[in-house]
Amino acid sequence: MFHNDLLSTPCALMDPMPWRLLWFKFLQSVFERAVLIGISHEHSRAAELHVCSMAFPLRRSASEPQLKGIVTRLSSRQGFQLQMQPDGTVNGTKDEDSSHAVFNLIPVGLRVVAIQGVQTKLYLAMNNEGFLYTSEHFTPECKFKESVFENYYVTYSSMMYRQQASGRAWYLGLNKEGEVMKGNHVKKNKAAAHFIPKPLKGNARLDPGLLNPGSQHLPPCPLPALPAPFGTHYLDQVLSQSGLKGRVVDFKD
Repeated sequence: MFHNDLLSTPCALMDPMPWRLLWFKFLQSVFERAVLIGISHEHSRAAELHVCSMAFPLRRSASEPQLKGIVTRLSSRQGFQLQMQPDGTVNGTKDEDSSHAVFNLIPVGLRVVAIQGVQTKLYLAMNNEGFLYTSEHFTPECKFKESVFENYYVTYSSMMYRQQASGRAWYLGLNKEGEVMKGNHVKKNKAAAHFIPKPLKGNARLDPGLLNPGSQHLPPCPLPALPAPFGTHYLDQVLSQSGLKGRVVDFKD
């Protein structure tokens, strides 16, 4: 079913385990096989390597490129869809068709993402007390590490904060009532922290804003080839939608 029927199969009808396995394979391809872009002579002063799947601090400017992420729903193991309401409230909903439960999952580092509401354009963030909030601007508190748990569910933990004594990460989580939890109260092996990303469409393309202040524009990044479970039919449609067809690079280990 993963080769030709993936796009035509409603997300709600698909077995969760294949979706988790599919997302695991996708993360391996996109984040673990990133392309390193060499520094040009005029940028040698910075002495940095730019990772293709790595985005940079977001700035809203019509003249700068921004890597838009994957448009997806985040289905909680608790039975809810994560949603961001117009007033910025974050919670869970049982409505699988809610327009407020659709997010841009934007790569901002190796296995690090920003979670942006498609409707609100606000970013999900976690403060130094473990409380989730929404931000109009991208800040370091908006960075979440995306990890695949042993059961193929995905967890999102703050890149900024963790338990000082134990080093335990603080996780995005929903309780059994669909309410967001404090990050320091969520454990990675509990259902509260487990999500299944269900991509709605491929949307990896350069748009305004992902550069460091004062830096020059980077050349467009080629996308890594998707693994076999996606199938070439799915890949062709994704690339056609994103305007990147013909620029796929097949990476070898």
